[in-house]
Amino acid sequence: MNIKKIDRRHFLATAATAGAGLATATARDWSGNKPTRYPDPDLISLDPRFDKYKLGNTPLQRLYTNPNTLWTEGCAWNGVGRYLVFSDIPNNLQMRWIEDDNRVTLFRKPSGNSNGNTFDYQGRQISCQHGNRRVVRYEYDGTETILASSFNGKPFNAPNDAVVHKGDGSIWFTDPGYGSMWHYEGNKGPLHLKEAIYRIDAKTSAITKVADDIFKPNGLCFAPDLSKLYVSDTGDGKNIKVWDVDGEKLKKGREFASMKLNGFDKPGNADGIRADFGLGQGGDSVALFDADGRRVEAVTFGRIHGSIIRANNGWTLGRPTFGTANQSVVLADTTALVINEWLAFPEEGGSDWIELYNPHSTAPALITGLHIRVGQEIGGLNRIAAIPPRGHQRVRLDMKSGTYHVDLSLPTEGGTITLITAEGIEFATMNYKRQRAGVSEGLLPDGSAKRTKFTRGATPGAPNIVPDFDGPRLNELLAFNRSGAGDWVEIYNATDKSVSLDGVRLARSANGTGWPFPAGTRLAKGGYLVVLCDGNRPASSTNTGFSLPAEGGGLFLIDPDGFVADSVEYGFQIADQTIGQSAGKWRLLNESTPGAENA
Repeated sequence: MNIKKIDRRHFLATAATAGAGLATATARDWSGNKPTRYPDPDLISLDPRFDKYKLGNTPLQRLYTNPNTLWTEGCAWNGVGRYLVFSDIPNNLQMRWIEDDNRVTLFRKPSGNSNGNTFDYQGRQISCQHGNRRVVRYEYDGTETILASSFNGKPFNAPNDAVVHKGDGSIWFTDPGYGSMWHYEGNKGPLHLKEAIYRIDAKTSAITKVADDIFKPNGLCFAPDLSKLYVSDTGDGKNIKVWDVDGEKLKKGREFASMKLNGFDKPGNADGIRADFGLGQGGDSVALFDADGRRVEAVTFGRIHGSIIRANNGWTLGRPTFGTANQSVVLADTTALVINEWLAFPEEGGSDWIELYNPHSTAPALITGLHIRVGQEIGGLNRIAAIPPRGHQRVRLDMKSGTYHVDLSLPTEGGTITLITAEGIEFATMNYKRQRAGVSEGLLPDGSAKRTKFTRGATPGAPNIVPDFDGPRLNELLAFNRSGAGDWVEIYNATDKSVSLDGVRLARSANGTGWPFPAGTRLAKGGYLVVLCDGNRPASSTNTGFSLPAEGGGLFLIDPDGFVADSVEYGFQIADQTIGQSAGKWRLLNESTPGAENA
């Protein structure tokens, strides 16, 4: 076996097609009907040095398969949206696997027969299109910007893969021409340029050719310190080449690793490659080993906004100062943290949790060593972690260990939650009563003294909000009825579905008890409902039991959670004339139309 020595700081992961001999003797069962014991037999080390990177209890998992899919490639992870985008080149589309529920959806069609995809450091997707022979970027508003389509007056062959330089934002891409060699993955046509590697300047958009001493440049990646560029050659080279990066240029191109393997007549291909490791944004661990393989230092951390540094009093938050002296940052007082939301009765399969809120407008709050007490039980957050200014952090109370897990649980019937500093100072206490299944409780607005039950959905790790009431609205009212028949108000359902009015009520003030709609009342899509407002008659299923003041007042539609879903406040009214919604505003209407469209 040809083995190239790899620098200890780097680990080069290669997606290689080395031959059927590497596969297990029997076909893999993806159905789950025949469980496979750990370690997964299909995770194979070609070099014993790779063994330490294998996780013994991690299996290969098939996220998606579809008989209509022809050729998938170009996977790219979106860290904000938590989805994986990938190309189906012959079908001329891009797909998206969504992490939260494992759905795979059609993301973009047509895609220009895109192959490689990546995201720049502003979160914008970049795609190499075979069919259109160009490199494009998808902007925040969904529009497409063409970054590269020709060089020296000639169209590109068929850009294949791209990588973004972390230092200057430039985009480097390969142009082997596969998408123009046949119709299957693009549009067959002549190759007008020598296969090469190109660079797009982030500031000027200028395109330069940085290397063409390679047969079919394919996947590419930078070294972690950006000093080298690795490129796989899937042509006659059958290897991975490396160049030294000299500013905007490449120099000293040479073979880094051959794809020839002992026992195989033909070499394989390296396609997509990576030569770096990334620290997880949600938390990770880093260990330092000496030359003999002994671990001499380690640090485990949670979500950090900025850097963590070693200071006189241990690890703390700092400013990024790569290569220079550490600089700490001003921290918010830990005792200012607020228990902002909690869930003590999760749906089946869920876990209890609390949400911590840092109200400081500019300073992060370090939560290392923070302890949580529920009743008489105490659990701690021991890993280095912080909450950004006016930020939120969910802590799961699920009897598990981890960065944001505590070995506790919240009693459903009610209890007391207390926060304790690393020094043992109690500073925040929250008492709660019996909880409803799947309904969280918290403070609205964040950090205030007002409690709310969030029956329309919890917001762990985000600001507490109450989504808009998806129901009917006040549409027309008569507050000065000389006929003696009583005042009235009209409700209109402008949604696209029938809605229930269970728990909804009408009141003359935002905090008033008001009149509840009878249980089981529903309003059809586009339907109208007229309710009598007559204080001279007792309240009933059709009468609120209160009148609308002719001299001016207000009427409030209160949703089941006690929030104002809609309201109108008005001045002195004209006898026998209604006011109502017209063109999005309350106006004096030409005639009253109870139960029908406003005139």
